[in-house]
Amino acid sequence: MFELQVTLNELKGLPRLFDNFTRQLALKADEEYFPNIRQLIVEIDSRSPEIVAPKSPRPEYRLQWDSYRQGKRAGIDKVALKWLCWESDIVHDPEFAKYLYRHIDAARVRVVKGLVWSLHQKWSKQLPKKEITEYTAKQLASYSGTDRALLKWKTDIVTIIGENGPTNFAKNNLLKELKSPKVASKEWAIYEFSEYIYSAVAYAINICIEKINSYKDIVDYLFKDLFTWSGWESDRAVLDDSVKKLLLHPEVSQIKDRLKTSILNHPLLGDPRLPANRNKWVGAESSAVRQFIIWLSKDDIHFFFDHVLKGQDPHGRMPFWLKYLDKIVCSRSLLSANTAVQFKRNIDINFGLLSNTQNRAAFILDFGKIVAVEFSDAGKGCVYLFQRDEFDKSIPDMWTSNFIPEYFLKNQDLPSECRVRHTGYWESKVENVLASYGIRLFSSYGFRL
Repeated sequence: MFELQVTLNELKGLPRLFDNFTRQLALKADEEYFPNIRQLIVEIDSRSPEIVAPKSPRPEYRLQWDSYRQGKRAGIDKVALKWLCWESDIVHDPEFAKYLYRHIDAARVRVVKGLVWSLHQKWSKQLPKKEITEYTAKQLASYSGTDRALLKWKTDIVTIIGENGPTNFAKNNLLKELKSPKVASKEWAIYEFSEYIYSAVAYAINICIEKINSYKDIVDYLFKDLFTWSGWESDRAVLDDSVKKLLLHPEVSQIKDRLKTSILNHPLLGDPRLPANRNKWVGAESSAVRQFIIWLSKDDIHFFFDHVLKGQDPHGRMPFWLKYLDKIVCSRSLLSANTAVQFKRNIDINFGLLSNTQNRAAFILDFGKIVAVEFSDAGKGCVYLFQRDEFDKSIPDMWTSNFIPEYFLKNQDLPSECRVRHTGYWESKVENVLASYGIRLFSSYGFRL
């Protein structure tokens, strides 16, 4: 009886215990119950919607569409339709939109994703005015499911498939936070290598070029994220246009070094003078290519006289050759083995190797019809002036990675007027020989050409 009374007394205190316990629970932070819940929420929020990879349909699916177009079939089965939406040529067929309007009131998720992918593949400003785009927009607007990609697209249908979609995408997703095309495309579950994205990147590049001297961040973004975008491997038209605009920009001097290094190290560009790279520049503007070669030639001249010869130029050869800068087709330093060691880490200057020599280096200046060769030892040396065929016979490839013997360049069989010693009025003698091949600094009337 005593024990029962004790138990009943304890029960009387339970309400107070429960009240204290619930008060303590209410004061605890959520993460004390679920230690990882906050981190998990952040991770889920940061995940991008899934990008569905396009897949080609089976041949029998295309046959269904062909049969329907020929009037041999009343309709397309749902499985075939789900795959045909990823065939851009079919989606852009006006009859396909009519079929969807007639037969599919509420399209499945993969159908809508396929339509967006196909529209982006062959993007044009006229596309948003077509029935297929209108149909896709209506499907997105009415979507009420849980697919993350469609829900995200639904928040900005105008950008996803609107007339100024790529421009809006560039402004709001590329330029606003200076995101790479890869990152921005992933965040919106959009296929990265489509005409839609190419249009967006082209717009972003043009804006960067317009503001090239305004913000350092813009310059970094242009060369780090846009200029090196992997999308240029499949369609480089915009890249070529951007190179032209940059090289011929009136204020290019502000970014000259950055641009030069970016071009030389770009897998789709490189030094246009090298045989291995010439095809890469086929689509580039000739005036832009010429401008770049002038930059490289100037750098070559300074490299030879300022760095290899360390400023030891008593005969004024560097200022003389700089006067001919815009006449040079290509140029290259050739260094002895000992000299080359000093510059092995140089990535912007392309130099060759010179063998069997007491000279530290030689320097080739190719003017097309005639080629001039200088040596580091000017005191006892000459300027050797080769006709094109004479030079090619001795040096068929001035860009070779093999050693070039010095005696090929110091051709003693050349006429005396083509072996000009650095004495007296050597500059006038060289000018006369160059002029005889059409390489002139001044016209016959005394005006600079």
